[in-house]
This record gives sequence, structure tokens and C-alpha cells, in this order.
Amino acid sequence: MKELGIKNQNIVEKINALKAVEMRLEAIEGQKNNIVINDSFNLDLDSLKTALQFLNEYKKPKKSLVLTDIVGVNSNSKELYEEVSELINDQKFDSVFLIGDEISKFSDLFKTKTHTFINTQELIDSKHLTEIENQIILLKGAENLGLRK
Repeated sequence: MKELGIKNQNIVEKINALKAVEMRLEAIEGQKNNIVINDSFNLDLDSLKTALQFLNEYKKPKKSLVLTDIVGVNSNSKELYEEVSELINDQKFDSVFLIGDEISKFSDLFKTKTHTFINTQELIDSKHLTEIENQIILLKGAENLGLRK
């Protein structure tokens, strides 16, 4: 903007008017002393890696993950979820909640307490999430799978 000759005052005004993009690594204070990181806008390997790096900035000793199917990827599912599970296993989550038909087929690749669900509503109805306390919870999934619930 400086190169274009825009005055400092105009630059500051425009920057101050910017609004945060919701649903992209949004930290929310949850119940039972939990912190919820809502990243339910999209899901691919790159955004998963970014979310996991962001999660490491928090100092809570316990953490859980809610992860949906990766949709719209035209690659080999087995190879894809092997890579996903390696990323997740490196993080040493206390609990992993998998949502979707495809990812649930590969639940045995995850080396922690893993729960599988057909859809988001099934996870909500299970009451597993109400048992989590003093943790950081990462919600990572595609927007069209209803993870915002």
C-alpha cells in the first residue's frame, strides 16, 4: 500500500476495519475448563497440519480430536488415512473421535482411545464429549459435515 502512495492514516483505518475470519482456528472457552479450537471450515492434509501446529501452541497437557472424513480427495483412501493417522499419532491425543463412513474404516490406524461415528449427531448423542474436562479439543472437519453443531 505504501508503494501505491496510500497515506499511513488510510492504511491504519483499513487494517482496523478488517474482520476476523470465523471458523478458521477459532479458540473458544468451553465447558469444564476446556478450550475448543474450531477449525471446521475445510479439511485437507495441509489444513490438518496447520491445525496440529496451532494446537501445539497451547500448553494444556491433555487433548482430544474430533476429525471427519476428508471429502473431495481423489486419492487412495488407505494411503490418505495412513498419512492422517501418522500425523495424529505423533500428537499423542488422549481421545480421538472419528466421524464418517470412510475414516471409520481406518480407526485401527490410530494409536489412542478412538471412537467412531457415522455422523456428527451420533457423536453428540453419545455424550462422550460431555465427559471431557481440562483439555484442549480440536474440531477438524469439512464444513458440509455439520461439525459446527
